[in-house]
Amino acid sequence: MVGGVLVGYRRGKLVGLIALVLIMWGSVAGVGLAAQEAGLRFGDVPGWHWAGEYIYGLAARGVISGIGQGRFAPEKQVSRAEFAKMVVYAIGKGEAATGGGQTKRFSDVKPEDWFAPFVEVVQSRGIMVGSDGMFRPVDGVTRVEAAVVLARLFGGGVAAGAGIGEFADAGDIPEWARSAVVVARACGVIKGYPDGTFKPFDKVTRAEAAAMVARYMDAVGLLYDAIGTVEMADGPAGKVLVKSPVGLAALPASEVWAEGLQGGGVRRLDQVGIIFGADGSVKFCAVVTPVDGGMIAWVEAGSGRFGYVSRGDGKLKSVVLSSECSIYRQGRRCNLSDLQEGDTAYVVLDRTSGRAMVVDARRANFAGKVLAVEGSGKLRVEAMDGRELRQFSVPEGAVIYVDGGKAKLGDLNPGDKVLIWEQAGIAEYIEALRSEAGI
Repeated sequence: MVGGVLVGYRRGKLVGLIALVLIMWGSVAGVGLAAQEAGLRFGDVPGWHWAGEYIYGLAARGVISGIGQGRFAPEKQVSRAEFAKMVVYAIGKGEAATGGGQTKRFSDVKPEDWFAPFVEVVQSRGIMVGSDGMFRPVDGVTRVEAAVVLARLFGGGVAAGAGIGEFADAGDIPEWARSAVVVARACGVIKGYPDGTFKPFDKVTRAEAAAMVARYMDAVGLLYDAIGTVEMADGPAGKVLVKSPVGLAALPASEVWAEGLQGGGVRRLDQVGIIFGADGSVKFCAVVTPVDGGMIAWVEAGSGRFGYVSRGDGKLKSVVLSSECSIYRQGRRCNLSDLQEGDTAYVVLDRTSGRAMVVDARRANFAGKVLAVEGSGKLRVEAMDGRELRQFSVPEGAVIYVDGGKAKLGDLNPGDKVLIWEQAGIAEYIEALRSEAGI
């Protein structure tokens, strides 16, 4: 925390690999990432699409498919028939539904319609019930209708409820959907917009529907076949070594999803969700490690735990270290006892136990902008408020990062925003952020 602003978590490489992993690398059977097989690549869903991770995860799971010609049409409105099919496959009833549609419940659904068996499943289970004797299969799905469906999947009632006052347009959410919106939002499957609105009657796109269904499946443990751990993040030929309950797999780092990006960066000890193909190959892999952090409030080295004020909700939280926890301070490996009150800590949590797998702490006492890198290890910096010019000596062993990657003094450029920990004019830790909005 510098000047009241938190610095973003580094997704850089973490040092320290066990010798066993290095030995095993050469003997790992190449379990290829089969995400490039037909049907799992959509020309209109690049690896940086906001919903790409959800779309390709569901495609690998067999929940969704494209519209033909290698396209998914992410911005097209999802129809009620399409949404019904997604829901049926999400709850594991897709194969049973393909036996043929027998429904005569709706005047606008014929037994021979492709969607009839899916409509039959969602209607018989009370998930989607239609109205006035019609299902309206080609109509779009509004956000409140989607919230009701998702709440029913979770078993939540859809009676009148409270807890939506934080939305600027909460008054527009109809009474019959209020409790459902509360349930769906509390379970993390549907969210509001950056402007604080919910937009209850906006139609859901195919990309948004994929995101909602994938979040539901993840929340109830239906999305991934296994949770693995990254044993090596920077192996030969750009491979990532993943240990899962079925063994070790060497996967191309460029194919692993992280922070919503394909090839977005993987760390050792990251936990990943894995979807296997029928032949045992990995069809989809994504980082699922929860990350939190904030200002360290206390440290109890003897009991292996510490407390911090979460940057997410501002609450004081206590976390216990896992037996494999890697701890860093100012970019160097250290012990829990080396952490100090007031340090900004970034915490990678175990998805199951909630224990800390990685703690990356740092402290800076100067924030500024690089003016010049001079010879003999000198760095001239202007304070962020422009009121002070400083020149620092940067020793050979100083820890320097640029956008999360290890760097040297010569890699810094004029204009870089930097955080510095210095003592008596000697900069021991420097972190430059070029891709962040601020520091």
